[in-house]
Amino acid sequence: MKNVGKLAVATLLLLAPAAVTAQAFGASLDGGYYFPAGSGYDGYDNALGFDGRLFVQFRGGLELGVGVAHIAYKASGGGLSADIPHWEVYAEPRYDINLGVGFTPFIGARLGVIHESVSVLGIGASASGFTVAAVGGGNVALNRSVALGFTLLVAHQAFGDTTVQGQTIADSAYGAQTIGLRVGLRFVVP
Repeated sequence: MKNVGKLAVATLLLLAPAAVTAQAFGASLDGGYYFPAGSGYDGYDNALGFDGRLFVQFRGGLELGVGVAHIAYKASGGGLSADIPHWEVYAEPRYDINLGVGFTPFIGARLGVIHESVSVLGIGASASGFTVAAVGGGNVALNRSVALGFTLLVAHQAFGDTTVQGQTIADSAYGAQTIGLRVGLRFVVP
């Protein structure tokens, strides 16, 4: 999890010089439903999650953002059930397509670090890795500074070897996919 903090600090330091030339600053808060897929997520249930993001906008539609996401996965099998909190810290460039009609579609990408952990019958396990995602959606302006946002996220997630009770299990790396449907509010300060 220490790499997550390092990535967040590095990303903010990279965005700081760009913020000087920004046209606007903003934040978004989203909630949504996530669908896990792939053999790495066998036994995982669909889940609710949230996403918070800070961003800067530039003329021409470019938007650079950083954020944190949490998905509250549950998994079951063999008569057991467990909560599996999933955390992401990410960088997300987007391109806004300004139609000038109160609706602004966008496309973008996400690159981040991820971490999952679980405790079953007093035995803790965790894994970290990275995620790469495509994002798309649109924002409906409610007024000059607030918009209602809709986002579709399709992500690939790759985890390194799992650590169980402090011991790394060799050849336990896994990968999976997630599809997220989110809705939220977006705030912009021009």
